[in-house]
Amino acid sequence: MLQPPASVTMSAMAETIWSIIALLGAIAVVGMIAYFIATGRDDREADEAARRYFDEYGHWPDESPTR
Repeated sequence: MLQPPASVTMSAMAETIWSIIALLGAIAVVGMIAYFIATGRDDREADEAARRYFDEYGHWPDESPTR
């Protein structure tokens, strides 16, 4: 059976693995934040404009009037 070196214990190996997982998770979170900052608020502004249109005309901009 293959034995790890005496200087590497199972707890140290587990700690290293969890540290790598935490690092990858932190990188993913930073990437998501950067994506949200880069994409901006265009979708929210378009939604607000559509709601203002609905309030004024009584139907959504992509629908034909029912009257």
